[in-house]
Amino acid sequence: MASGAVSRTAPIFQLGKCLAVPMQLHVANRQRLCNRIRDKISSLDTSKSLTHNLSGVFVVLQGGTDTFLGDSDAANVFRQESFFHWTFGVLEPDCYGTIEVATGRSTLFIPKIPEEATIYDGELASLEQFSKKYNVDETHYTDETDFGRLTQVCNINYIIYRQNALTKRDPMFTGLHLWGFSGYPLCLG
Repeated sequence: MASGAVSRTAPIFQLGKCLAVPMQLHVANRQRLCNRIRDKISSLDTSKSLTHNLSGVFVVLQGGTDTFLGDSDAANVFRQESFFHWTFGVLEPDCYGTIEVATGRSTLFIPKIPEEATIYDGELASLEQFSKKYNVDETHYTDETDFGRLTQVCNINYIIYRQNALTKRDPMFTGLHLWGFSGYPLCLG
């Protein structure tokens, strides 16, 4: 059975015997991110055509991925990607998240775990439980998600990534090619 922080269902972040942080903090972080992007787009848009119509502007974030030791089934210690954790507070690997900049509406995409895993991990959480746990508006499974559907409503996309001498990882997910993704770099610093 899953234990510790991963097994919690309340909308709080708590690792061990320490103070609980309400997920409302991550909701506020998402709102701050949207406000910052709106301000940045406004300052870049000299014609002011985008500033008035931000519908279809989404932030798409990819969480950290699970890695394994060599060719074994022994997983390395998982550490969530920092931008993703700051924005969503998610502890599980292989997740994605979107935020619509105009409304602040957030969607979490989680991997679907096979039912056979209940033998090892205990009862699997439902989509509704994930929505409540991470205080997001919607939750979907990544394998059932048609990212192409999102491209129909998304008219501008930006890549927000860290400039790091050790890593530079662009977002990668099934259906990314459907976006005709050019990815404008957006430095919010």
